[in-house]
Parts: sequence; C-alpha cells; structure tokens
Amino acid sequence: MVRRFFLFFFLIPLAVLQMGCANWLTRKNCAAQDWSRHGYDAAMEGRSLKEDALAEKCRKAGFEVPEEKMKSGYQSGLVNYCEPEAVYEAGKKGEDFDSDRCDSKQTEKLTLRHKEGVYLYCALDNGQIAGASGRKYLGLCPGGMERGFLKEFAKGRKKFLNGRIKQNQKEIRRMSQQVLDLQHRSADLSFQYGMLPGPRDHEGDVASADRQRLSADINRTGLDIQEKKAKQAALKKQIQEDQNELTDLED
Repeated sequence: MVRRFFLFFFLIPLAVLQMGCANWLTRKNCAAQDWSRHGYDAAMEGRSLKEDALAEKCRKAGFEVPEEKMKSGYQSGLVNYCEPEAVYEAGKKGEDFDSDRCDSKQTEKLTLRHKEGVYLYCALDNGQIAGASGRKYLGLCPGGMERGFLKEFAKGRKKFLNGRIKQNQKEIRRMSQQVLDLQHRSADLSFQYGMLPGPRDHEGDVASADRQRLSADINRTGLDIQEKKAKQAALKKQIQEDQNELTDLED
C-alpha cells in the first residue's frame, strides 16, 4: 500500500516535472537577465534585435520578454554606437562597424575613425593580448598586417582556450560533488516520504503536512539536480568546442 501511494504521489509527478525542467531552467535564466542592458549591448555590438538569439530562445520557452525595456536599451546603445570615440574603441577591440546604422552624413568620418582603431588592434605587439582577450578574430586587419598579427593572436588564443578548459573542468568536478550530495538528499527524502502512512479521507490524516513538505523538498531537490546537470552539459559542450579550436590552431 505504501509503495503504491509512493509511486502515485511522487514518482509520476516527478517524471512530469522533469519533462518541463529544461523550459523551466531557460525561463529562470531569462528572468535573471537585465533586458535593458541586453538591448544596449546588442546595439553596441552592431546586432539587430530582430534576430536576437537569446530573446527568441526565451520566447520559445514560454518567457514573456520585456520588449519595451530591450528596445529602450537598444536605442540608447544605438546613440552611443554612432559616436566617433565609440567607433574608435570598437576598432581597437577588433570589433566590426556597421555604418548603415548611423547617419549617412557621418559615414566617412566614422569609417575613418574605425580604421584608426583597427590599425592599433592589428599591431604586432597587440596580437597575443587580443588573442588572450577571448574575442575571436573577425578578419579586419589589412593584408600587410594580418599574417604577423594572426601568428601572435594564435599564441594568445591558445592560452585563453587552455585556461577556459581548465576552469570549466574544475567547475564540472565541483558541480559533480554537488549533484552527488543532492542525490543523497533526494534518496533520504524519498525514503522518509515512503515511510509515511498513506493519505486518508478523514480529518485524522496527521501525515498530510509532512507529505506536502517532503514532496516540495523532493521536487525542489530534483530541480536543483537537473539545473546543475544542465550547466555541466553546457560546460562539457564548451570544452569540446575549445578543444576542437585548439586542434585547428595547431594545424
């Protein structure tokens, strides 16, 4: 009898809960976003909100993206994006510049300012620094500077990738221990739940509060486990991508 109640009131609801876990995790991350800042950064990076990957992912998960906040931040970023100094700084970081987003009367001036920044970015002594920054090379260096720059850039990029791989591997190990601890807790809670008397239809159901508390704790622990495993999977994917890029850099 206890086992039957356990299966009905715990295992079946938990299976349904896990099916929606991925969307729940996505919505949780979406809710934590600063959408005004996200819009601002999109404008400063020359991206369009119409093709925003994060916003689209959140919508698919059932999260209501605060469109006005994002658009407001985007407009603020767009104003700064077309400032000569912002364009210059973008060039110094190896970032591209889309003159179509700015007033056509400023195009020549802004394009020149961007090239000045790119020239400094492509300097030989900046190659390793640029590679170690984590930003990818976007092919902006002039032909006469590119070959030497890329050789130094690759050295810095390797350092960055190896460092990120080690950091992610360490984080995966840390989270594995956390998952193990949570699984032990889940097993203990499930045992406690299974030992409770089954629900009754009369007022003498003294275990009702304990069942509700344990059920909530079990569900919450299950969500924590799924969240950490999802993060581990994302880290493992990043490690694989970084290792593939390191192989390409060696060729």
